[in-house]
Amino acid sequence: YLPKSLVKKPLTSLAEYLLGQIKNKQFNLIETKIQSDNRLYLKFPILYGLGLNQKPEIDKLYVKIEAEDEILPYAGIIFKPVAKFGFNFLARTYDLPTLMAGKIHAFLNRIWFKGKKQEINIKGRDFYDLWWFFDKKVTPNWKTLKKTTEVKDEKSLKRLLSERIKKVVTPGKLSFDLQNFISDQEFVFDFAKNYWKIINRYL
Repeated sequence: YLPKSLVKKPLTSLAEYLLGQIKNKQFNLIETKIQSDNRLYLKFPILYGLGLNQKPEIDKLYVKIEAEDEILPYAGIIFKPVAKFGFNFLARTYDLPTLMAGKIHAFLNRIWFKGKKQEINIKGRDFYDLWWFFDKKVTPNWKTLKKTTEVKDEKSLKRLLSERIKKVVTPGKLSFDLQNFISDQEFVFDFAKNYWKIINRYL
């Protein structure tokens, strides 16, 4: 989150900052690309060296950063110390209940089409993330949810999710998206095949 008042072109400033920090301290071959007003890509040509890809596959690892200039209403914000892989920093982030509320909103309202005939109209990762929150026993931020969706309480949430799942989710649609993010394709197949049994216990 970067307020508009901070800089005139926040993504340009962020790209320049990250480019300088990473080039000076970690990896000097990094490239950046601003795709739109809120989307920035970091590109690292490291996949060949790591043995993850071979020619003619691409060598670059892409990291996508999407910026928002507004905070979700009634959002819970936490400061989280992070210490991994030699990096140490303090992250300002949404708490899990707010992230879950955002994911529920995305699952219920996201407009997204893929496939040769644009027949894929849901993101499999939205469904998977939704299951993850339920499995971790996270309770959504109800104030945020009520402000951003038609959800008023737990009963209406379960009803809306059930209706949406029955209307748009199929094993094929889930697999289409998830196969790009989960390397174990057998797991993807089993998860997609049994999606209703997996999610229904929470509804």
